[in-house]
Amino acid sequence: MPLYQHMPMWALHPDVDVLRRLETLLTNSVLFVTFLAWSSGSALTEPNAIAFRAIVKGLLIGLCEMCRTEFIPDFGALVDARVALFGTGEPVSSAPLALQYWAEDWAHHSRRQPFDVARVRFPVQFRPLVRMLAAMARTRDGCTRPILTAAAGSTRAHSS
Repeated sequence: MPLYQHMPMWALHPDVDVLRRLETLLTNSVLFVTFLAWSSGSALTEPNAIAFRAIVKGLLIGLCEMCRTEFIPDFGALVDARVALFGTGEPVSSAPLALQYWAEDWAHHSRRQPFDVARVRFPVQFRPLVRMLAAMARTRDGCTRPILTAAAGSTRAHSS
């Protein structure tokens, strides 16, 4: 097995716990939380969380493309990382990424695997699906209608 296939397995190992570390970075780091940067006197004066969040989004999508989501040992950590990515922080930085996900990434089966796994587990475990959908439906003003409307049209087009 090539090295690039071993890397996701190592990253997902419980001792490394990369998904929990990403969640912590997304919720408690001055790179992703502008309020923390301003209140701590950080040198980061211009909010650029969208660029950092885009990198983490690419990392999470790449992880789901490299290994099947249903085989990730801690699916809850993956859900928590996705909720932290799309559902926390300033809506001005997380809403465009969510809209991009619905518009472009949803069409690819490997990129929507976390939703598929949560959907299959829904009757027994309803919380992961509800949490991911709520996080992905945010917009700048907190209203969920524009993103949900755009996503519904996109989902109907790709599911048939």
